[in-house]
Amino acid sequence: MADDRARRLAAIEARLAASPDHETAPAAHDATSPSWAPGLTASGPSTTPPRSGPRHLPPSWTRPSEKQEREKHRELARILQRTIVRDSGYTQAATCVETLVKIASNIQSSPDPKFRTLKGDNAALKNKVLAVSGGREYLILMGFRVHTADFVQSFVLDQSDRRMYELGLAADVLRAALPDLQARAAGTNLSKTSHKAEEAARVAAAKLQIEDDRNDVRERVERERIGRDARAAAAANAEVESHILDEQEEAEERARAARREARHTAGGRATHPHTAPNMTVAPTAVHGQGDGYHSADEDEGYWNQRRWGHGSRLGE
Repeated sequence: MADDRARRLAAIEARLAASPDHETAPAAHDATSPSWAPGLTASGPSTTPPRSGPRHLPPSWTRPSEKQEREKHRELARILQRTIVRDSGYTQAATCVETLVKIASNIQSSPDPKFRTLKGDNAALKNKVLAVSGGREYLILMGFRVHTADFVQSFVLDQSDRRMYELGLAADVLRAALPDLQARAAGTNLSKTSHKAEEAARVAAAKLQIEDDRNDVRERVERERIGRDARAAAAANAEVESHILDEQEEAEERARAARREARHTAGGRATHPHTAPNMTVAPTAVHGQGDGYHSADEDEGYWNQRRWGHGSRLGE
């Protein structure tokens, strides 16, 4: 009885000390087997439990429930919107999502291991995913892990149930968001094209306005030049006319002086230029002048006294 009780206690302690992975032991753990019966040894009863499996191994993966899957789906969508879309813009985000969807589709459609290893120095991966804010983080959420060999960084996806599940869930989020991103990117590109067209039209209108202003300036300068030339010509003509008038006056003055000189030098009787042919004037001393002649420009005096014949006045 004591031996049976000791064996039962040893069996209970062994079951309590064993890990959950070993609770369902194979048939070899049956108590009827002497080699596996807990508490039995070659020398007699023992309370030492049997050795369990290695404790460092992770527990086997189980698929999340539908609730957990929905929560994970919302989390991935939130991360996508708050990193890739918000920080990069629609065009760059759409390119990144398209590349990630293509990577997932290649892995899901082919068992070839080359699709599950991505070189970090690949130009397409570097420019379209790694260069985008949040692209590297989302690649990790898709199940990829970073490996470095020969100073080259690679992203490797294990072909396990857990990694493939993570890949499929993240790819579904990307595929659901891709159409809206593509539409927004197209609208952005159209807006940019329209903006470029408007900017080109504005530049063309500004250039046309500048050319019109230049033509106006040229016309104004030409009008001012014509006005200056006309004023200069008028001034020159006025100067020429003034010079001609001066010459005419000088000529008349010289003619009057010549006539006075002629009358002065001729002596005797002189015919006044304003008297009739049969009227003569005689030299008479007037105002004490000894030459007996009056100036032709004097209004009073001898020349106003008209005389007939030998100096007799009219009416005498």
